[in-house]
Parts: sequence; C-alpha cells; structure tokens
Amino acid sequence: MAGTLILRGRAEVEANPVAWDGVRWTTETAEHAYFLAEPGEPLALFAGDAALIGRVATRPLEQRFGYVRIPSPNLRILRVVDAVGDVAPLARAALAEVDVVQTPALPVESPEFRALATLQPNPFMTPWTRRLLVLPPTFDAFLAGLGKRSRAGVRYDAKQLEAALDTRVEVVSGPDDTVADRLETIARTTYQRRLGAGFSRDRADVLRVGLANGWSRVYLLHDGDTPVAFWWCGVHGDHIRLNTTGYLPAYAEHRPGIYLLMRVIEDAIADPQLRVLDFGPGRSDYKQRFSNDGYEEQNLYLFAPRLRPQVARATSTAVRGASAGARRVLDHVGVTQKVKTAWRRRLRG
Repeated sequence: MAGTLILRGRAEVEANPVAWDGVRWTTETAEHAYFLAEPGEPLALFAGDAALIGRVATRPLEQRFGYVRIPSPNLRILRVVDAVGDVAPLARAALAEVDVVQTPALPVESPEFRALATLQPNPFMTPWTRRLLVLPPTFDAFLAGLGKRSRAGVRYDAKQLEAALDTRVEVVSGPDDTVADRLETIARTTYQRRLGAGFSRDRADVLRVGLANGWSRVYLLHDGDTPVAFWWCGVHGDHIRLNTTGYLPAYAEHRPGIYLLMRVIEDAIADPQLRVLDFGPGRSDYKQRFSNDGYEEQNLYLFAPRLRPQVARATSTAVRGASAGARRVLDHVGVTQKVKTAWRRRLRG
C-alpha cells in the first residue's frame, strides 16, 4: 500500500520513535517506550495519522469452550495493541505479513471497529458492555450510589477483613525494583496463572517502564509483612484502568480483591487528574455492581485469504458458535456466574 510505513522487528521500532508522535493513542500500552518493553516481535503500520501496532507470534489460535482450550494449528498471529484512525487499509497490509489479525476489544461505535468489521464477517462474535465508573466527587458519594445490599456488603467485608488481618495497603506509583517479586509471590498461586494469564515475571520490564513513566500504579494488600493481594492498574490521560489482579487462595474468604479495589476507587476519586475508572474487559459481576457507565465493545479476528488461515477461520467460527449457544443457555437459567466460580475453584486446586 503506497504511503504506508511498516516497521518489522524491534530494531526498526527502536529506530523510528517519531512515527509514534503524530498518533493519539488510546492506551498507555501503545506508547513507544511501553510498546518496546513488551516481549515479542513488534509489527507496526502507519499511514498519515492512522496506526495499527501489535506483536506477532507463531502459536495456536486462542480458542476456548468456557475455560477449556480447544486445539488449534500454529498460525502467525498479530495481536493488535492499538488501532487508530483509518485502519482498514493497514489491516489488509498486515494480512500480507501474518495469517491472522486479532484486535483488542474495540468500541462498536468507533470508526476503527466499523472499518475493520466490514473487511470480514465475524459470526457468533457478540459485543459486551465495557464497564466504567465516572468518578464521583467523593468516595462517600460513590458508596451512596451503590445499591443498599452492595453498600452494606462493602462495609461489612471491610470490617471483617481488617479484624482478621494485620492490614496494610501499599501503593507503588514510581520506580521500585522489588515490586515485581512481590507480585510474583501472589500471582504464581492464582487460577489466572493456570490459564496462562495474569502477572508473570516476563512482565517485569513492562511494569518497570510503566512505573517510571507514570503509566502504572500497583496496589498491594499486606497481612503484616506478607503480600496477599494486588491490583496492577494502567494510567493514560484521565483514565485509570484495572489490568491484572490476584490474591493468595488462603485468603479468599476475606474477599481481599474487593477490599483492595475499594482503595483503588477511593484513590482515583481523590486524584484531580483522573475522571474515569475503566474496569477493563470481561463480564464479572463486580464490574456491573460498581460501575455507573459503559459502552459496547467487541474483539475482531481477520484471517488472511490463504488456505491455512481460512481452514482455521472455519474451525474458530464453529467453536464460537457452540460457545455462544452454551452461554445463552446458562444466562437464560441464571447460572453463568455459578459455573464460572466452580471452574475457578477447580483451577485453584
């Protein structure tokens, strides 16, 4: 495509920081220093003020039926970090380089989503609500906006936890050489780790860069000297986003994640630079309970017009169709959250 700048690999990305200057990124993970800190093979495409950037890996296409992984052949997949502007021509150019372009969740009303969605149909890919908290003026106002049951639950759980633990909350918002080790002591015990997700040591450089540039904040709950739960949050513009969490399974009965989340919300409200707390992707009940705004978003998968990617596309469509059908049944009978909770308990061990 004429006029398109394509940067392949770390050396070319490092040598062309100016390409990032004219783009209004939607997330800190797309900023040049942060993008370089992430492990993997970078691929970045630019045309005017439009950009499509991500990392390429040869691996199976991520396919799950619930929490069960479905086998898939290895494909060269571009996992997009950010898409800004008129990205459809850039996606076409990327599909000459890779087998699959996998986007993050994009707002369905955004021009980026509409442009990419016209390239290929994505049957059985349904949107979900991205939950937001437009920050109220005070933490008391936030609590007052909750339902009576939720408000009472937050207060009761906090009192119970503080009575049971030697409670201390640590907030890390600048350079810290030890925070990654402390997160790892928790993350290695979580069900997210068993799913290949959550925090891991290969994210230490990313965390270091995020903290050094004001793009990350880490909240750690301690029981005395023992770290028992964490939230790693991303900060970009006037938004703070929940990224990764975890807690020691032995402390599950105390609901440490929710306790620590309340501290994140309280601190965000007190920060005059912040306007919105973004709960991140996913449909967990707590996101609906504590949010007051949101928008519809959806992932997209674009497959190259070659035999192997198209076979994978057919298989992926079948898996998503079966999964969507099962989800509708569980939603209809009202047991979706119970099934998710049971799977997580099983993964914990």
